[in-house]
Parts: sequence; C-alpha cells; structure tokens
Amino acid sequence: MKKCIKNNSVNRILKIFLVCFLIVISSMCAIDKVQKLKDNDVYKNQEVTMVKKSVFARPADIKMLKPIRVEAEIDSTLDIDLTGMIVTEDEETVSTVVRNEEIIYVDATMYDYYSDSQIGTGSTPGAITDARYSGFHGHFNRTLLSTMEYGNPRRTPTRYPMYLGNFLKTSRGPSYTGILYTTEEGCATSNFWRSSNSGVYSTVATPGLIDNRLTYEGGESYITTSNPDNGRSAKVPYFNKAYLEGTRIKSGSRLSMGQVIEDLQFPFRKTVEDGVPYYTFDSRIDVARFNGRNELEYIGTDPAQLVYDNGGGPSFLPFNTAGTDLFNLNLCFGMKIEIPFYMTSSGTIDGKDIVFEFSGDDDVWIFVDDELILDIGGCHRRVAGRINFRTQMGTVEGSFNPRVAFSKRLLYIDASLTQWTDPDAGLYNETIAFYNTNTHFSNALKNSFTDTTREHKITVFYMERAKGASNLYMKFNLLTDKSYKKTSGEYTLFGMH
Repeated sequence: MKKCIKNNSVNRILKIFLVCFLIVISSMCAIDKVQKLKDNDVYKNQEVTMVKKSVFARPADIKMLKPIRVEAEIDSTLDIDLTGMIVTEDEETVSTVVRNEEIIYVDATMYDYYSDSQIGTGSTPGAITDARYSGFHGHFNRTLLSTMEYGNPRRTPTRYPMYLGNFLKTSRGPSYTGILYTTEEGCATSNFWRSSNSGVYSTVATPGLIDNRLTYEGGESYITTSNPDNGRSAKVPYFNKAYLEGTRIKSGSRLSMGQVIEDLQFPFRKTVEDGVPYYTFDSRIDVARFNGRNELEYIGTDPAQLVYDNGGGPSFLPFNTAGTDLFNLNLCFGMKIEIPFYMTSSGTIDGKDIVFEFSGDDDVWIFVDDELILDIGGCHRRVAGRINFRTQMGTVEGSFNPRVAFSKRLLYIDASLTQWTDPDAGLYNETIAFYNTNTHFSNALKNSFTDTTREHKITVFYMERAKGASNLYMKFNLLTDKSYKKTSGEYTLFGMH
C-alpha cells in the first residue's frame, strides 16, 4: 500500500515536471518562430506582433476596421498563420500579425447595371459581350425612360436625366434601341441632353444633375433629383435597390435592371506623412475586386493584378479580373461608401489641414453630413476635387457652365474653345467652364464641427457609365476614431471600438 502511494506521488511529480517542461519548450518555440519571421527576407521591415486573446479576421468579416495599438504578449503555443492581416478581439489563443501597410475598411454598397448582352428570358444575367462598344444598355435606357417618365415634361422628376452607355438611336446590332436622336426635337422625346450624358467638354464636370442634400428612408440614405418646372422629385434610380431589383429590364424577360450587393468593405491603404496618417485608394496602383464569395476583396498593389479599360489604362473595375477581354468588361456600375469621422476644433492635425481628396470619372457626388460639398457629376475624363476642413469648403477642379451646358440638347463644343457664342440661346462670349470653383460649408455644418466629440460622416456616390475608363482616386487624413490622443507631437489611436 505504501509503495503504491509512493508511486502515485512520483507520477504526480513527473507529470508536473513534464507539463512545466512543455510550457517552457512551447514558449521557446513561439519566440523562435517570431525571430525566424523577422530574419526571413520576405518579412523584413514588417511588424511581427504576438497578441493575447486574438484571432485573424478577414476583411469580409468586419464592418469598419480602425487602426489599433497592440501589445506584445505570448500566452500559449501557436501554429503561426500568415494568411490574415487583421486582428480583432476574441476569447481565443494568440495569433501572429504581419503588417506592412495597414488597411482600413469602410462600409460600402455596389450597384451593378445590366447590359443588353446579359438579357435572357430568365432572372439570371448572362455574360457581358458588348463592352467594346462602350456597353450597349439600350433596354436599360428605354425602361428607365418609360418607368421614370423622363420624356413627359409634366411628369418627369428629373430635369436632366442620366443614361448609360451608348445612346445612339441607330447603332451596331439590329436589336439596339437608343434614346439619342439626330435632332433637338427627337431628343426632346427622351429628354436627352448630351451635357449630362456624354463628354461634350470632357475635361470638366457637369454640376447640378442631383439635389444638394441626401434624403433618408428606413435609415438608408439616397440621392434625389428634382424638376423645378413641375415640382416633382424622385430617388436617383441607379442607387435605389427597390427600383433596380424590382423593375424588369425588358418585356418577356424576368431579369431585373441590376443587382445591389450590400454589407461590403472598401479598402484604404495607410501611409504616414510628417507623422500624420493618410488613407488612400488609387486605381492606378490598388486592386479591389469581387471574389468567388461575392465579397469585395483587397488584392493589394501587385501590377500583375491590375485591370485595364478600353483606353488601355489601369482602372477600378471590381467585377473583372486582370486579363479580361475588352468585350467582357463590366463598365456600368455604381458604388456608395460611408466614412465616419471626428473633427478637431481647428480642422488640422499637427499643422496639416484635414482633407478629403478625389479624382476620377464618371459621376461622383460627395456629401458631408448629408450636404453636397463636391459635385463632380456627368460623363467626363479624370476630374479632381478636394474638401478642406480647415477652410470649410470643397473645391472642384473644373465645372461646366450650366448656361452653356444646357443651352441645347445636342451641344457640340470644340475642346480648344474657352468661350461660347450661340445667338439662338442668347449667349455671347460666354465662359464655357469655371475652374477651382468653391462650395462653402453651410453655417449649420460649420457649427456642428464645434463639438469635437460628435461623429460625422462622408458619403460618396460614385458611378461608372461606360465611357471606356474608370479612374478612382481617394485620399484623406480624417480622424476615423474619437480616441485619437495627441502624444509627442503626433496623433495615435488607442484601442478598437
């Protein structure tokens, strides 16, 4: 009996020793793995951090990622997985984070507009085969014209309707039905204006196509158009899920006008300039596209992954992959992104103005707390805009003079001209375009920034209308988390909320 007890005691001691030995070995292995990562040429100059109680989260798993400060702790044995880049809190074991450039994600919704080649008798869209001709959207346009009553002056809620793709009445393909006619009278039947639908003076934007405030329904924000001639207004159909998914694109087909993909995350890549963090997406460098799970995925900055448009340049074409044939490109889509932020009392960070910058094509409308600050609408080449929160105004690089833009439906202007004369329209030496035009914040918006604890929001509506290219550049240094604290002359983030 005593011998049995003695043996049990020895066994316990041996087990305790074995457990302690395994813990020591496991910790040494974990440290060794991290050191090997640091020594590996592939991961040199990258941050390798051990984080307690955390697991990997894919970009698709989060709604909004804010930069975080993590503490180095080793808590248990690991199998180090380098496939993740983002850390979120969870009651799990330690994970390793490999960071080179920090990425933040903001809420996004994508809108896909179907072309003629995608129409069949069923409800599933076919393949795009007509993109080489700037995209045939004849049936989309005709249904838009009919359902929105654009051709009825007494009923239309839109003074200057926006159409998609190739607008010609007669074009390639016998089944094509367009909405652009060869006379002013013909275009009146579809309420077609070249200035709101084609690059008449393509180096500038065409302002005034939408209303200057967002409207809400069911907690969702919408852009609207209004017609002062009859007092009617309506949601812009391109960003209206109920319209796009609830309207048949053609008689005899069960296909809708398009699809809406919600709960997406749009990526911005972090850089630091003079100690201040900036977040950028540049379609000439960055690649974001849909994966097989219908998620918008950030691919990175690999040049081999860039998608090229009809003009031969790298573009933001999230529905396509590198090497897609020009006939198969999806050149008609929209996007809405929402960026929450906080504002300092001065509108600056360490002497740097807080800004939001954009350049690209086609239409883009950028709202600050529901107020339109950058109006870069219309079909145009790359046009830039900038919001400065210190000076409290937005500036657009170039804007079409509305008196000229809407003087005729079939307006043609030589790009070399700077002044326009048309006696029939009562125009004599009229300036064609205005440059560096400013939109000042309203007093209500200015006053809202006096409360530095209040959350604000930038809402971006972006649309590619099949003009052959899709440029997208955004950059900002907004404070995307109210826990910014100024330490040692720089702003840093603490925690994730």
